[in-house]
Amino acid sequence: MTTLPVIPVIPVEWLEGIRHVCCDKDGTLIDVHRYWSHTSRLRAERLRERFGFPPEADGSLLDAMGIDEATQTIKPGGPVGYAPRPVIIEAVRRWFAGRSAVAGAEEIAEMFRQVDQHQQATGDYRIEVLPGAAAFLRSLRERGITVSVYTSDRREHGLQMLKQTSLAPYVAEVVGGGCVTRPKPDPEGFLVACKRVRISPAESAYVGDTVDDLAMGRSGGAKRVFGVATGLDSVEELAAHTAYVCGRLAEEALEAPERLYNATVTVLKERPDARVIRVVPDGAAMRYQAGQYGSLGLQSDRNPGRLIKRPYSLASPIVDSATGALVDHSETGHYEFYFNRIPAANGRESLTPKLFALKTGDRIHCGRKITGYYTLDQIPRDRHLLFVDSTTGESANNALINQALREKWPARICQLSAGPDGWRSLYEAEHAALMARMPAYRYHAIAGSYQALESKMAAWLRDPGLAEEALGFPLAPERCQVFLCGDPQMIGAPAKQGAWRYQHAEQGLIPLLTAAGFTLSTRFKQGTIAHEAYW
Repeated sequence: MTTLPVIPVIPVEWLEGIRHVCCDKDGTLIDVHRYWSHTSRLRAERLRERFGFPPEADGSLLDAMGIDEATQTIKPGGPVGYAPRPVIIEAVRRWFAGRSAVAGAEEIAEMFRQVDQHQQATGDYRIEVLPGAAAFLRSLRERGITVSVYTSDRREHGLQMLKQTSLAPYVAEVVGGGCVTRPKPDPEGFLVACKRVRISPAESAYVGDTVDDLAMGRSGGAKRVFGVATGLDSVEELAAHTAYVCGRLAEEALEAPERLYNATVTVLKERPDARVIRVVPDGAAMRYQAGQYGSLGLQSDRNPGRLIKRPYSLASPIVDSATGALVDHSETGHYEFYFNRIPAANGRESLTPKLFALKTGDRIHCGRKITGYYTLDQIPRDRHLLFVDSTTGESANNALINQALREKWPARICQLSAGPDGWRSLYEAEHAALMARMPAYRYHAIAGSYQALESKMAAWLRDPGLAEEALGFPLAPERCQVFLCGDPQMIGAPAKQGAWRYQHAEQGLIPLLTAAGFTLSTRFKQGTIAHEAYW
């Protein structure tokens, strides 16, 4: 009996400083014994039929490959489950040679390939996901940690098996034995996985069930290697190579309430109806494109240990109003978010009201994924840029304006911020400082209903001179790119009904603009109207 205290599941503190977790497949995510005993039997049947051996030979052939036929488990040392394919092929070749049968390595390899093709075509894998594995990977994704898989198995098998299980949505990359020239415990496969997900080994961990897995991760420069006693090697064997050994993968250890948060809040600006906060992550801030969105989360009062999360566009002050210098987000090490106070939904626990209770120094969950297609990518630089937003919808637009100005956009830029009577932007001082410094930039606040904004837009579409006087350029599709962010009612975006069917709005700016010849951008086709769409 071991005296080592075995942690039941991976504790969250083991993941501190980790941005990428690379997992072994068999024995770590998948029941290695069930999978390999079945695949080896398929190989044995095809081989003995090819070379004219009776069915009774299956047991002996399985033994040569490393399978105990009686228990349907992998024998200690394998070679199945432990060694790469060429080693298994050599074991089979020796089995035939010991029975005076001539079976070359290439001919055996061809039989293996035929089994591969059969399994890929039929899905005949006998896959059983280990308890806790899916929940563990889901928790990693929710924490913003990228997941990859490096397995000695073929990449094609890995992809097929993941697709047949609940694991595929959580895995960003799969590296197989055929992707490398040197098998485990050489670190080549782990390093390939890190390169493909663009995260350094020093910010990565490797999770495996064998000593070779742990040795590979350590020699590859992994920040940590985790041993999981669900596969081929024992707790004692794994513990000789790492202090991080657990009984299995599971979600619950990642959800300890006191460990949900990974960032610190500073309240920058506020009034009763709106707030700007700075969020400083515990690790390095991720690079992102202006206009994209991340997520924030706070613990649920009703379900302790669980987060309430929602997306928020990353904001920008555009310019330092004291110095007049444009802000460079790549050098700040933090994120900025701008949001309205909204009433709690009936019967539902909402996040935004909780954000108004935060004080400087409080902790928060900040998602490690930043995404979105509301960017300046592929916009011709001779186009004038018109940014239209409602209240805190200016978050993404401010970031895009900042990018355009830092890149010395050659055309003119105008921003229209719509809000109810009495609304004033918390970035009002920054807009004033920017207009004083850059004549090519204009900012207008439009108070009242959205109909007031639509009326102004309709007038500018009809009269190019009126538009040029107000915006600095004519509102024409051949000269102008429009960005819309904020209330969907203001935007008038099509509502997806399923598949490729949409319900087109009758009110809002999109119907008004498209009637005048503007076209709507999609992820697959560039138009002259872009709108934020994470609602």
